[in-house]
Amino acid sequence: MAIWTGAVSFGLVNIPASLETAQESGQKISFKLEDKNDHSPVGYKYYNKNTGEDVEKSDIIKTYEFEKGKRVEISSEELKGINQESSDNLEIENFVPLEEIDPLLFERPYYLTPKKGAEKSYHLLRKAMEKTKMCGLGQVVMRQKSNLALIFPRDEYIVVEILRYPHTVIETHEATYLKKDAKDIKIPKKELDMATQLIENMKAPWEPSSYKDNYYDEVMKLINEKIKGKKIHVSKAASTKGADASNVKDLMPLLRKSLEEKKKKSKKSTKTRKQA
Repeated sequence: MAIWTGAVSFGLVNIPASLETAQESGQKISFKLEDKNDHSPVGYKYYNKNTGEDVEKSDIIKTYEFEKGKRVEISSEELKGINQESSDNLEIENFVPLEEIDPLLFERPYYLTPKKGAEKSYHLLRKAMEKTKMCGLGQVVMRQKSNLALIFPRDEYIVVEILRYPHTVIETHEATYLKKDAKDIKIPKKELDMATQLIENMKAPWEPSSYKDNYYDEVMKLINEKIKGKKIHVSKAASTKGADASNVKDLMPLLRKSLEEKKKKSKKSTKTRKQA
């Protein structure tokens, strides 16, 4: 089911298209809330926090506090009216190199699918972006909300990545909880060289399929065992092993040991491949 239907335009080229989610929702585990006494569903209810009395959904309004104790009411109709005119168009405003986009801005991906008759202009845009190694930036309104959108080619298709607006991201210099002592920490050259060597030894090609959602697998295993009526043994939380980083003065022994273990694993892996 399409999340958005409209048209993507760059210059005078118009591409009627739709957005289909590129994120797997089936991997998300959803639990229902129930009353343990009779297993009746438990729902959420709105109530007045001053009186404790229930409030009908139709009596709930949105307000914005612009000063302490001073609020202004904003209706749903007023919010819808703000983006109504541009809700059916995604206009590419600029083209930029993909590597210039801050990874912190990435939020969720969609596949852009062309409508019948728009295939030629769709693939024209895709091939042009591939050739120039550029991606498009524009804005699209989805569910009455304006979103920053990044458009780029992937295989034989076009992906639209919804981005966070830059003002919503907390930069390092704005985060008061981050310690600003990086310049005061001295890193010995030997430790840096060994850490660099360890990174080089751990370098591998990007293979997404080799990374598994272990939590999802374990929860589904637990659920299946309960369905079969098996007794569940709850294990104790694993103890945290390793040295306390705050007390480590010399990192060389840890780096050296890490390199040795990495070399052992590499030799074992090579031997296993030869035997196969």
